[in-house]
Amino acid sequence: MDGPPRRAVAALAYKTHGEPSEVLSQEDYDLPTEIGPEDVKIKMLASPINPADLNTVEGKYPLLPQSLPAVGGHEGVGEIISIGAKVSDLTVGDWVVPLESGLGTWREAGVFKRTAWHKVPRDLPLESAATMSINPPTALCLLEKFAKLHKGDVIVQNGANSTVGQCAVGGDTTCQGNGREDYEYCPEKATRRRPAGH
Repeated sequence: MDGPPRRAVAALAYKTHGEPSEVLSQEDYDLPTEIGPEDVKIKMLASPINPADLNTVEGKYPLLPQSLPAVGGHEGVGEIISIGAKVSDLTVGDWVVPLESGLGTWREAGVFKRTAWHKVPRDLPLESAATMSINPPTALCLLEKFAKLHKGDVIVQNGANSTVGQCAVGGDTTCQGNGREDYEYCPEKATRRRPAGH
């Protein structure tokens, strides 16, 4: 007997670091039908392409895979399709986002440790859920850790149409509802703003 049955799933992977257009390729990986007691099986619903993802493929990012080949992608949103026997805080159908970098989210599905994922509401816009684990925390860190901001303070930023920029000014639905009242977004002063959640 060759172990538990498996099925193949597609992933965007690389065997060596280099120019993403040259080293990335679709690869099929075996997905075990049985999982460990503390594992979850996740179907990826959406995963963005961030500069950090491309830098990782190039070998230029500070957090590189421990070994190659590797599946690309640091963030995304997935749906739980199976849980291990000891997983009690998630159920099939829950949406989750990564708590760790380098999990390889550019894949159809995968088996991961439960502790590497965080449950999010299913009613979030898919694009917001898929992009909430890297850029919104970066914006929050910039607003709270680098300077003491007070109501009425002004922040100046470049790249304000980026996800980090939109989060910093409250123009992205992923970042809204955090209870902050010490800065305001001024739409009358904005020259360019993409719709929230896009």
